[in-house]
Amino acid sequence: MSTPIRQVKGIGLFTEQALASAGITSVESLAEATIEQLVSVPGFGPKRAELVIEKARQLMADVASELRQERPDEVSSPVDLAHREEKKKKTEIQKGKDKQKGKPKDKKKKKDKKDKSQKKKEKKGKEKSKGKKKTKK
Repeated sequence: MSTPIRQVKGIGLFTEQALASAGITSVESLAEATIEQLVSVPGFGPKRAELVIEKARQLMADVASELRQERPDEVSSPVDLAHREEKKKKTEIQKGKDKQKGKPKDKKKKKDKKDKSQKKKEKKGKEKSKGKKKTKK
């Protein structure tokens, strides 16, 4: 079963025709295409190629997810499995970065709050002592 390429967001009639001339006629073939292949198609640069491939893979993942809900005993397509692995790696990398960044920032914020409150107390104490000195004179 092939999914019509026009279901990919950003693919219109002109782009569909240009991709067809390059032999890419379905979402599946678009998801399996390389950036280099798409750059040779009129209207595609590296960024757009990467974006359209990602959208095609996402659409395939969504369709596969819907199919799994309907028929959970069937195996996922290789493209879907590759996409899931890639997404999982990105998520793990992001979680690692968040952990590295998050904890020190939180500690720093707490420390800054303590420093600010401490400075306010010191400032109030100095003002009171100045006020007392002025009244004594």
